[in-house]
Amino acid sequence: MFPNTKILPDSDFFDLGGDSLDLVTLCDRLERLSGCELHPSSLLYHPTVSELAAELTTRMSE
Repeated sequence: MFPNTKILPDSDFFDLGGDSLDLVTLCDRLERLSGCELHPSSLLYHPTVSELAAELTTRMSE
């Protein structure tokens, strides 16, 4: 999705160049990997890697 880009825990999806198509693609991949429903708006509220990881961890423990 972001080739040749160093992605850190505080990297922001949109600052990396993510767009609406990337957003839907990423949510689909994360849903399949985690088994947890993830609405694209989740990335609007949790745009960094660490924020999104915390959100997914919370949802997976429910």
